[in-house]
Order: sequence, then structure tokens, then C-alpha cells
Amino acid sequence: MNFYSRTERTSRTDGTEINIVRYYKCPVCGKTIIDEELLVRQTAEGAKITVKHNGLKKTAIIREVSRAD
Repeated sequence: MNFYSRTERTSRTDGTEINIVRYYKCPVCGKTIIDEELLVRQTAEGAKITVKHNGLKKTAIIREVSRAD
């Protein structure tokens, strides 16, 4: 099966958002079917990563911690 991907990058006042979608075209009907999706949101507090695969959704929040030496 041939998979295709699409990447969208948007900048907002509260941070940057990157959305990567992997999809394929149904060989029978020609409809676009999303296989998996990766969403990365980066803000001043850290990053939030959301992965969707076959309807299942998993989220990870990564916070940057800076140390004063």
C-alpha cells in the first residue's frame, strides 16, 4: 500500500504547532484514509506531543526545566 504524508506548521502567539499526518488512498473507492497523526505543540512552558493511531490517542507533556548555576 502506498502511504503519503502531509506536514503543516503554524505559528501562533502562544507557540508553534507542527502536525504530521500519514494517510493512504483506498484502492477501491479512492477516499483518503488517515492512518496516523502526530501533533507537536511547543510553548514557553515546554512541548506537548499527541499521537493518534487507528483511533487510539496518546499524549506526552515534556517541560523544559532550567537550572540556575
